[in-house]
Amino acid sequence: MVCDYYGAEVFDLNSGERVLLSVDERVIKTQNAMTQAFSSSATGGRGTASIASPSVVAGKYLYTSIFKLGKRAYANDGSSKAIVQKFDLETGTQLWESEKLSKGTNLSYASENHVFVRQGQAFGKSALFVLDAQEGNFLTETESIDGFIYREGAGDILTPEFLYRAGKKSIYAFDQNSWKLERTFDTRKSKVGKLQALVPAIDELMAVGDKGLVFFDAKGNKEDVINTAPITATYWTNRYGFVFTTSNIVAIDLGERKIVGEVNAVIGEN
Repeated sequence: MVCDYYGAEVFDLNSGERVLLSVDERVIKTQNAMTQAFSSSATGGRGTASIASPSVVAGKYLYTSIFKLGKRAYANDGSSKAIVQKFDLETGTQLWESEKLSKGTNLSYASENHVFVRQGQAFGKSALFVLDAQEGNFLTETESIDGFIYREGAGDILTPEFLYRAGKKSIYAFDQNSWKLERTFDTRKSKVGKLQALVPAIDELMAVGDKGLVFFDAKGNKEDVINTAPITATYWTNRYGFVFTTSNIVAIDLGERKIVGEVNAVIGEN
């Protein structure tokens, strides 16, 4: 079991023993005391929202980020230069520790060969630091893209060939060999609103917006658009997509790219 509140803690569910702790034990105790003393709850209990950058589990490994003051390790909260660590989940052994990265970085996700750390900048702009997953070496920094300021957006999707990053007005495809920007998908003309999610297929990419879906081919050409009422949630299988809107539930055949059924319903009402 992985607990990720103020530093990553991993426990063996069979024995109950803690396998690893990514920060100094005294840091955990100090943080617990501070949250109890200044908690806004009536009971003065421990806060429920973590202020630290989330850890990432990929296979049998855990990646987490910290910063150091002296000899003590603290959970990365973006205020200091972050350090990424890799642990073996079974043994708790630390396998490597990266060099110091810049302030404001957050661990995003990991693949078999790479670890991605988001570098946020002003006005919603962000880049990704790419680390080697085997040794923790810094490889490169991607070109910055212009994202949303007050919402997360559609995020990033990794495929065997490309790293797709959703921006404010476009989707950016970075080549996985060079990490250079290969092509840009313009989402403004599709009129599906701000993007919520990216869904990759074998030879195409589907983007979910606030007001519908748009399909692109591998070269970034827009192929189809399905407009809907404002979308509140989605659910996908290999063949069908179910779109929950403010007025109905829509079933979409992803192969045919068309609506195959809908039910009038408002989520949240009886």
